[in-house]
Amino acid sequence: MKVSVIIPVYKVEQYLDECLQSVFSQTYKDLEIILVDDGSPDKCPQLCDEYARQDNRIKVIHKENGGLSDARNAGIKIATGEYVLFLDSDDYWSDKNLIKTLIDEVKVESRVDVVIFRRKEFYEKSSKQVESPLFDIKNINGRNKNDVFRQLLLSQQLSMAAWIKLVRRQLFIENDLFFIKGQLSEDIDWTLRLFMVAGQIRVNNIIGYAYRHRTSSITTTYGIRNQSDFASVLSKWIHIAENEMQDKELAQLYLGYLAFLYPTLLRNYYLVQKKDRKEEYNLLKPLNYLLKYSMTPKSGQVKKINSILGFRLTCMVVGLFGLIRKRGWRALIMINK
Repeated sequence: MKVSVIIPVYKVEQYLDECLQSVFSQTYKDLEIILVDDGSPDKCPQLCDEYARQDNRIKVIHKENGGLSDARNAGIKIATGEYVLFLDSDDYWSDKNLIKTLIDEVKVESRVDVVIFRRKEFYEKSSKQVESPLFDIKNINGRNKNDVFRQLLLSQQLSMAAWIKLVRRQLFIENDLFFIKGQLSEDIDWTLRLFMVAGQIRVNNIIGYAYRHRTSSITTTYGIRNQSDFASVLSKWIHIAENEMQDKELAQLYLGYLAFLYPTLLRNYYLVQKKDRKEEYNLLKPLNYLLKYSMTPKSGQVKKINSILGFRLTCMVVGLFGLIRKRGWRALIMINK
């Protein structure tokens, strides 16, 4: 059973070898490794070609820069494996048995479409590492999709990241399950579409993915465009859940999840420059009613704060909390910038 590993590559000279060595060391060998050089201006294109000469499982795509979503899509289009895995080229797999474990999970039931696994996050500056919590396997595996979604939602363990999901390739083909080019919150929209079309979903507690927090990555540079794209995705799925979804039980779960995501926008309030905060405020306020669908402790806490303080003060309080948590106390100087 072949697995296609899709790795977008852009300005990651110092990380690429560690990333690929974690793939080469996998005990499961039936792999198709697709390196998508997204117009990288450094030595990455040559490095990709050199790796391909060393391992005949590697395919290299050289293309003009189009962003992460576009690079992933290019890899999906030439993939031939029965299942697909994504790996960002500045990250790596932390367990050599990851793919074997995931394929073993697939074999438990006759048609598993998605297997979700765990990650660890580490910070370059501090060397701090954080592992995602354990899944309640007993109450997730073997259940129908709505039950799986509900359990992951209520336990606040439903991650939008594409790179912790093994996905049956046929889902991409049959459902046009590509990433939206240029969208900064691409994994959120993609994962919500994935759950719409997936059948059997399982989880596994292997910590297989090592996510690197580095100062120059996409996720550490944040501005009004990030907030705007995030808000746009929420608005899109509110409309779909309230007006278009036939499965009303799943629709309510989606709204509960959108309510869970909404506080993240508020936590990022002060990451946006002061000159853009009026625009940001006007983006966030119409979405405030999402809190009425709250099903999790995270959104429940913000709902409570909002009922006491009102929306403007809630933005400030939750935004300050998010800023300090993400950047430390020294980051308070960002408030007036």
